[in-house]
Amino acid sequence: MSYLPEAPDLTQHHFFGTSHVEWRCTSEDRDLRGLIKFFEQAGYPYALYLVPGPDDRPYQIKHTIPDVDGVVCLGTFEPDRKKK
Repeated sequence: MSYLPEAPDLTQHHFFGTSHVEWRCTSEDRDLRGLIKFFEQAGYPYALYLVPGPDDRPYQIKHTIPDVDGVVCLGTFEPDRKKK
Protein backbone atom coordinates (compact mmCIF):
# COMPACT_ATOMS: atom_id res chain seq x y z
CA MET A 1 0.00 0.00 0.00
CA SER A 2 1.33 3.42 -0.92
CA TYR A 3 0.69 6.49 1.20
CA LEU A 4 1.93 8.87 -1.46
CA PRO A 5 -0.72 10.90 -3.26
CA GLU A 6 -1.20 10.33 -6.96
CA ALA A 7 0.94 12.68 -9.04
CA PRO A 8 -1.04 15.54 -10.57
CA ASP A 9 -1.74 15.55 -14.29
CA LEU A 10 0.80 18.10 -15.51
CA THR A 11 -1.41 18.95 -18.46
CA GLN A 12 -3.71 20.42 -15.79
CA HIS A 13 -1.04 21.63 -13.28
CA HIS A 14 2.62 22.52 -13.14
CA PHE A 15 5.15 23.24 -10.40
CA PHE A 16 6.65 26.68 -9.86
CA GLY A 17 9.75 27.32 -7.76
CA THR A 18 11.11 30.64 -6.62
CA SER A 19 13.97 32.01 -4.54
CA HIS A 20 15.01 35.59 -3.92
CA VAL A 21 17.29 35.28 -6.97
CA GLU A 22 15.14 33.68 -9.68
CA TRP A 23 12.20 31.46 -10.57
CA ARG A 24 11.63 28.38 -12.72
CA CYS A 25 8.75 26.04 -13.47
CA THR A 26 8.34 22.49 -14.67
CA SER A 27 8.03 21.97 -18.40
CA GLU A 28 8.48 19.28 -21.03
CA ASP A 29 12.24 19.61 -20.45
CA ARG A 30 12.26 19.90 -16.63
CA ASP A 31 10.29 17.67 -14.26
CA LEU A 32 9.80 18.25 -10.53
CA ARG A 33 13.06 16.46 -9.67
CA GLY A 34 14.93 18.69 -12.09
CA LEU A 35 13.28 21.78 -10.62
CA ILE A 36 14.26 20.81 -7.08
CA LYS A 37 17.80 19.93 -8.19
CA PHE A 38 18.13 23.37 -9.81
CA PHE A 39 17.21 25.17 -6.58
CA GLU A 40 19.28 22.86 -4.38
CA GLN A 41 22.36 23.53 -6.53
CA ALA A 42 21.69 27.28 -6.53
CA GLY A 43 22.06 27.16 -2.74
CA TYR A 44 19.36 29.69 -1.76
CA PRO A 45 16.17 29.02 0.22
CA TYR A 46 13.24 28.47 -2.14
CA ALA A 47 9.50 27.86 -2.23
CA LEU A 48 7.54 25.42 -4.38
CA TYR A 49 3.99 25.94 -5.63
CA LEU A 50 1.49 23.76 -7.46
CA VAL A 51 -0.13 25.94 -10.12
CA PRO A 52 -3.35 25.05 -11.96
CA GLY A 53 -2.97 25.00 -15.73
CA PRO A 54 -0.19 24.01 -18.11
CA ASP A 55 3.28 25.56 -17.85
CA ASP A 56 2.75 27.76 -20.91
CA ARG A 57 -0.34 29.40 -19.40
CA PRO A 58 0.26 33.16 -19.04
CA TYR A 59 -0.11 34.61 -15.53
CA GLN A 60 1.33 37.35 -13.36
CA ILE A 61 3.83 36.78 -10.56
CA LYS A 62 3.23 39.03 -7.54
CA HIS A 63 5.84 39.16 -4.78
CA THR A 64 7.39 35.89 -6.08
CA ILE A 65 4.02 34.05 -5.96
CA PRO A 66 2.03 32.98 -9.03
CA ASP A 67 -1.14 35.11 -9.16
CA VAL A 68 -3.50 32.26 -10.11
CA ASP A 69 -6.72 31.09 -8.48
CA GLY A 70 -6.13 27.73 -6.84
CA VAL A 71 -2.33 27.99 -6.45
CA VAL A 72 -1.04 25.89 -3.53
CA CYS A 73 2.18 26.56 -1.64
CA LEU A 74 3.85 23.20 -1.08
CA GLY A 75 6.41 24.64 1.31
CA THR A 76 9.63 26.53 1.71
CA PHE A 77 12.92 24.68 1.66
CA GLU A 78 16.50 25.23 2.75
CA PRO A 79 19.12 23.61 0.48
CA ASP A 80 21.34 20.99 2.07
CA ARG A 81 24.60 22.94 2.21
CA LYS A 82 26.55 19.78 3.12
CA LYS A 83 26.01 18.49 -0.44
CA LYS A 84 27.70 21.51 -2.04
